[in-house]
Amino acid sequence: MNRILITIFLLCSLGSSFAQSRIKDSIQLALDLNQVSRVHLSNINGSITVKGTQRDQAELRGVRTLSAMGEESMKDAQADVQVTTLKKDGHLFIYLNIPRFGFEVDGEGKGSYAGCYDSPKGMRKPLGYSFTYDFVLYIPHNTSLEISTINDGDLSVEDVYAAVQAKNINGSIELHNIGRVSEAHTINGDIHITQREIPTQDAFFSTINGDVKLWYPENLSAEVLLMSRRGELLTAYDWKALSPETEKITEEKGKSTYKIHSWNRIQIGNGGPKIHMETLNGDLYVLKDK
Repeated sequence: MNRILITIFLLCSLGSSFAQSRIKDSIQLALDLNQVSRVHLSNINGSITVKGTQRDQAELRGVRTLSAMGEESMKDAQADVQVTTLKKDGHLFIYLNIPRFGFEVDGEGKGSYAGCYDSPKGMRKPLGYSFTYDFVLYIPHNTSLEISTINDGDLSVEDVYAAVQAKNINGSIELHNIGRVSEAHTINGDIHITQREIPTQDAFFSTINGDVKLWYPENLSAEVLLMSRRGELLTAYDWKALSPETEKITEEKGKSTYKIHSWNRIQIGNGGPKIHMETLNGDLYVLKDK
C-alpha cells in the first residue's frame, strides 16, 4: 500500500533528532459547561481521548512533552505551549494558544488553526522547539462534540450520545457507542465508528490510506454512496444497487447536458439519509452492531 505522509507546519518545528533537552508535565482542568451546547477540542501534535460519563461536570487532563535545543528555547516552549479556553455563543473552545499557529473561530462556530505566521521580513522562523500534547477529556454523555488533531496522535471517543465530528491527518479515528456522527475525516489512518442510533441526517466519512468501518443498529435504513480506488465494499445488510446520481449542468438550444457522478450507490432497508464513504487505499464496511 502506498502511503502519503503529510507534515503540517514543517517550517515551524524541529525534528526530534535536534532535541537536546526534554520536559514532560501534566495539567488537570475543571471545565464550566454552563450555557454550553457544544465542546470543541483542537490539538496540533498529539492524541485526544474522550469519555462520556454520568457526571454533570467536564474535566480535561493533558500530558505535555517539550523538546528544545537549549535553555532559552525550552523557556519559550514552556511559555508558548499553553491550553486556552474560550466561550462563545454556546460553544466552548479548548485549544493550544501557540504564537504563529493562530487559532481562529469563524462566524459559523468553527475553530481552526490558521498556520504559521510570517516574521516581519516575510521569512518563517523555526520555533526552536518541538511539542506534543496528549489529552483525555471527560464530558457528560449528552454533550455535542467536535475534536481534531494533526500529527502524532489518534482520536478516540466512547459513550457520547450526542452529535460528534472528528478530523485527523496522520492518525486513526475510533468512535464507539456514539449517538450520531455527522463527519469523520483523516488522511493516513483507519476510521472505525459504532453508532448507537439509526442515522437521521446525512454523514460523511473519508480517508486516503485506510479502511472505513461503520457499525449501525440492525434496522438501518439509508442510502450509501461509496468510492474506493483500490478496495472493496463489504456489508452485512441486504441491499440493492441504485443508478448513479446525475446533475444538469448546462442547457443550450433546447438540449441539456448532464454530469454523471462517479459514486456507487446502494440502498439499505427503505433508504433514507445519505452516508458518504470514501477511501483511496482501503476497504469500506457497513456492518451490524452486535
